Amino acid sequence: MFPWVRPGDQVFVRRYDFAQIRPGDVILYERANRLFVHRVLQRITRPVIGGSGSFLVVKGDALDRSDAPVSAKEFVGRAIRIHRGKHHIDLESFSQSLLGKALARTSRWTRLIYRPLRTSLGASE
Repeated sequence: MFPWVRPGDQVFVRRYDFAQIRPGDVILYERANRLFVHRVLQRITRPVIGGSGSFLVVKGDALDRSDAPVSAKEFVGRAIRIHRGKHHIDLESFSQSLLGKALARTSRWTRLIYRPLRTSLGASE
């Protein structure tokens, strides 16, 4: 989730109803015994045994592509605050909510920024 969440940051998570999660929210989910903190891009409906189910399309802000959709069973909660040293970022504030929604809308373009950075850093090592 760099640059939003940086090494050493503490992310505070609150349990939320899966149905209340919206694009732009930062969530915690568990998959294959690992925890992930990623931004929600959209909610989708997919066929499942016995009907259809709701899933969240998520992506780390600096990643090139989204993860496999997150189910309600994998969902742990929503990030509400990030502590960075003596400062904190309140993800529930109006300005942070707007920024989160904007990042979710423009997320598919981040590969144009981060891929060249990763390539240039890798070439210099």
